[in-house]
Amino acid sequence: MVLQVRGIESAKKIGDINYCLNTYFLYKYITAPFIWSCGRIVASMVLITVKSSDDPIGIAAAFGLLLVPYIFTVTVLIGLPCIISINFALYIAKEKFGMSSFKKMIHFFLQLIPILDLIDGFYISIKYWKRGKVAAVITSFCLIVGIAAYFIVPAL
Repeated sequence: MVLQVRGIESAKKIGDINYCLNTYFLYKYITAPFIWSCGRIVASMVLITVKSSDDPIGIAAAFGLLLVPYIFTVTVLIGLPCIISINFALYIAKEKFGMSSFKKMIHFFLQLIPILDLIDGFYISIKYWKRGKVAAVITSFCLIVGIAAYFIVPAL
């Protein structure tokens, strides 16, 4: 991971947007199934605790002991190359296309929210560099099929 971050920093210096976007999408697609699976497990554990406990301290403990470490781990440890690469892509977009600091800040904060981060990454790559259209279509198709399968399989 350290070597990847160093590669992203050198790509920023020379303005290689392709390296930044490829790194972002590579890590996002590699980590997305892990993040969503673990998130589902953590959310299930929190819901079980909330349903089984009427005590507000137990509910707060469930959120504090399960959800907060999960969000910290996903955001900081797993998503670090994604956040760094998209931040550098936004820096290059600001320099090249004159993006405002406010838009850069909004895009950065959207990267911290699961699911919205991938949508925002596609938006950035399509709007500024005309890249990522095929990946966006494939991801949308897989998401629609996955949601359909989620509702159809339990019904059978």
